[in-house]
Parts: sequence; structure tokens; C-alpha cells
Amino acid sequence: MFQFTTTNVINSNKDLTTGKPLWSVQEAAGDKPASLHVKRVNKFIATNIVAIYKAEARDAENAKVTLDFSQVNGTAGDVFRLHIYVGLSQASQSSLYANDLQWKGKPFSVDFVWGASAADTVTKLVKTINKYAAMVYNKKMLNVTNSGTYITIEATDEYQRFRFVNVEKFDADAYHGMGEYNIVRSLDDLTEADSNAEVTAAAEGYFQGKEGFGTYPFLLHNLRLPTYARNRWLALNQDETPIVGAKYNQYTIYYCVNRGILGDNAVGDLVKSRTTHVFYVKQDLATDFEAALAKVGTVITVNKVGTPDPGTVTGDIDTLQQDVAQLKTQMAGKADKTELEAKADTSELSKYATTEALTSGLANKADTSALANKQDVMSAGNGIEISGNSIAVKAGDDTITVNGTGVTVTEGKFTEA
Repeated sequence: MFQFTTTNVINSNKDLTTGKPLWSVQEAAGDKPASLHVKRVNKFIATNIVAIYKAEARDAENAKVTLDFSQVNGTAGDVFRLHIYVGLSQASQSSLYANDLQWKGKPFSVDFVWGASAADTVTKLVKTINKYAAMVYNKKMLNVTNSGTYITIEATDEYQRFRFVNVEKFDADAYHGMGEYNIVRSLDDLTEADSNAEVTAAAEGYFQGKEGFGTYPFLLHNLRLPTYARNRWLALNQDETPIVGAKYNQYTIYYCVNRGILGDNAVGDLVKSRTTHVFYVKQDLATDFEAALAKVGTVITVNKVGTPDPGTVTGDIDTLQQDVAQLKTQMAGKADKTELEAKADTSELSKYATTEALTSGLANKADTSALANKQDVMSAGNGIEISGNSIAVKAGDDTITVNGTGVTVTEGKFTEA
């Protein structure tokens, strides 16, 4: 009861009862954050949104198998059997596949005699299968075609799954003449494809099949059952009835609101309410709806379809807000775009030497170690020596030194006039 979730189907941005826009965005102004208002659902305030996820609709892809009978060692007159077991995904509960097991499924077996060639055998086998299906079920259970030595078997709906597809050869001598069938070709010998289109009529392979997501059958099975209450005259939420042929993107909003001191586990126990809101938006409206969501949060596209696991979503909105505040503080002292525009661009800097040019130019220059043993006193001749900022002049036995501190006389033989 505490996992509150709403689910809505959006076919138009025009509210059926009022004629006004079904959703609207209020931009942030001053201290007031941005918000998204969806009529009869909620007003989503940006600071309370934990996460927004998007799952794009996809078409169903039926299961498909292609076998090459040239890989089967058969001679004219040999007896074979094509043995297929078709199961169902859990989204279908067709009574045609009812049995006494946990999972619904049905075997299809067709015996055939090897003809003059593999191509001839396949052609006759396809005719037998189609005739068999029409006589027993009065409907086509599988789509079976052939091309040369290849036979292609394809499901007729998105829920059928090939549990196994075996070509079996009859051994009449087994079990003291009672005989048995032995597998000579199966799905284990084939390469699994990632899509229906990858399995062609000219190469062996198989595809397990995928159910559609966000399609009319998906919504009808999972969200909007065609009951009398939903289809009656003046039924509630008629504007949310799925449209045949339309596809719907799924948008999931995780919302968390601080409720204050409402808990009874401790003194001052703070309580937060987290709810989940799922929208199936018709694809021609998805761009506008997603743009509205972007005003109040970041829309994350998930790789696989379905509602994301709430356990993987950070539920503590206070932590998220603290992280954002810390990031803002760290970025406060950084240069913004305007400050960077005033700096020199690449063209202005091109005239200056690069690191490589400086390294190459200095490669042959003397460094500190090379100069360590060089003369640091220069003699100008006639008793004059220059060292650093000092000049020494010899006058007889005396030396007169001039530097920044004044004039000094050494040797002690100089006398004043």
C-alpha cells in the first residue's frame, strides 16, 4: 500500500474535459523552482524530482528459424521427422497451448520421406506442413517457406517461442526392430541472431523473438484491458484508450517530497513520501513531452525496456541537493564563458613557440652543470678584474675595490694624501 504508482496513457496534449493543455511547464523564477503540471496527476516541482527515465517503444519481432537440408545426410527413401516444440512467453495464455505442465506449449511433428534431393525434400515438406496445419487447427500456426535447400519456420505472433527445432532420422533397427528417431540437425547447430531480419532464407540461423514494447497489444495486455467498464458509453478516462497501430514511449518519474515531522519511530522523525509516476506517451507527442520533462530534470534513456528498478534510484533527495550545492561551490571560482571569451584564441597564440620548439631550441644550450667549472672572474688587463657587481683595480701593492657598498682598500699600504 505504500508503493504508490500512477500510470497514464497520453494520446493528446489537449485535455478531454476542459479543452486546455494536458500538461504545462512553469519556468523557474527567483527562489521558485521550475515545475511541470500534468492535469489529474500531479504538479512536479524540479527540486523534488529524484530521477526521470525514458524507455522507447519498439515493434515486436517474431521468432524465426532457417535450416539447410543440404547439411542433412539423407538418401532417397530414408524416413525423417521435423520435430518442433513451440512454447509461449508469459504475456500470452492462449488455450491452444494448454497442457498438464507448468508452462504452456505444444509439439508439432511432421514425418517425411527423403526425396531425390534436399531441395525436392524441402519443397514437399513445406506443402505437407501447411496442409497439416489447415486440417488440424483450421488456422496457420506457423509460417513455413522454402528456398532451394533451405526451410524457414517463423512464428505467427510475438509470443511464440521455439523451445526446440529438430530434424530427426528414423533408425528402424533400434530397440529390436521397434525403431527410434535420432537428432541429426537442431538449434544447437545454428548461430543465434539478434533480430528477425538477420535470419534470412539463404543462411542457417535462428532468432528467439521479442515482444513489442509500448505497442497497442502491449498496452492492451498490461494496462488497459478491454473490459465492459472501460469500453462502455461514457466510460472514465476514454482519452487514455490505446490507439491501434500507435506506439508509446514510457517515461517514469520518481518523486520525493519532505513531509516534515510525521514519523513515530523517534523524536523529531522526519518523513519523506516517494511516489512513482509512469506515462505512456504517443510517439508523435513524445518530443514535446520530453522537452517539458527536461525543464524539471534530466531524462535518462534506459537500454532495456520496462520500468527501472526503484532500488537502483537514489532515494535520498537531501543527499542529491547537497551534492549539487557542493558542485556549485566548487565551480563558483572558475572562469565563466564571458571571461574566457576575452582571452587569446588559437590564432593569436599560433605565433608563439610551442613546447616542442622550445625543447628543440634549448637542446644544444649549456645547462647549470656544464657551467659549474667555468671562470666566474673576468680580467680586463692592467690590474683590472670584474667579478659580479664588483670592480677591483690594483695600484702598486694596493687593491681598490668598488661595489655597491662603497670603496675599500686592501693590502694596507695605501696612505691618504
